[in-house]
Amino acid sequence: KIQLAATMRPGCVLVAAVVCAFAVLGAAGQEWATEVAALCDVATQNAPAAWARAAQSPCDGDWLMPCEHALAGVACDRFGRVSQLLLSRQSMTGSITESITNMSHLCWLDFGYNKLKGSIPENFGELKYLYELSLPGNQFTGTIPSSFGKIKDLTHLYLQGNQFFGPIDPLMSLSTIVSMDLSNNSFTGPLPTEIGQMSNLEYIDISQNSFAGELPTTLENCAKLEELRLNSNKFTGTIPNLIPLFQLNILDLSSNQLSGIT
Repeated sequence: KIQLAATMRPGCVLVAAVVCAFAVLGAAGQEWATEVAALCDVATQNAPAAWARAAQSPCDGDWLMPCEHALAGVACDRFGRVSQLLLSRQSMTGSITESITNMSHLCWLDFGYNKLKGSIPENFGELKYLYELSLPGNQFTGTIPSSFGKIKDLTHLYLQGNQFFGPIDPLMSLSTIVSMDLSNNSFTGPLPTEIGQMSNLEYIDISQNSFAGELPTTLENCAKLEELRLNSNKFTGTIPNLIPLFQLNILDLSSNQLSGIT
């Protein structure tokens, strides 16, 4: 290939470069079109209040790139791909569209304090660059999708104030989590022993759920914990040794059925 390029005439090299550039732009164009379509799905299915007042809509048909026109709460990276979708308190209704995973460069998603229902799409783990997910104060139901384990860069997770249920095992492989609030839902099952592998965890609130069983002794491995709220559940047995948690400032174990210290 190197020898061929060296013997090419200048005009041929220029043509080859132009063809290559068009191929790259063509691929990018397809990705942009897919993301514009996903934004259109959000507009039609969720109706963010700020978008209703916008001069242009991603559904107009003349958008070539997701950030070609200003749209409240939408930011793009240097490749022109959607990286932030921040639409809290926008009176949104409906459910999360599965096409949202087509915004594969998404890093920060905030749909907090709206009127959204339904469950989190099963393919949500395809958002592999997501580092913050904020869905508090909605009416979401269902369980945590197993695909969550693919979101290896997730550091902040806020699901409080919904109607989620079932175990939280799919979250236990997320070793990058720093802050996690699952309070005021209907989660059940024991607190998995794998929580001890979440070595970056600084804040966790799982209060006001229906967790049961004994607290895992592996909690002592979460050495960076500063705030631990496990109140208003159905935990039983003795309190494990938390002395190794030197940075712990707030501990709430109230309204359980715990009987003493291990």
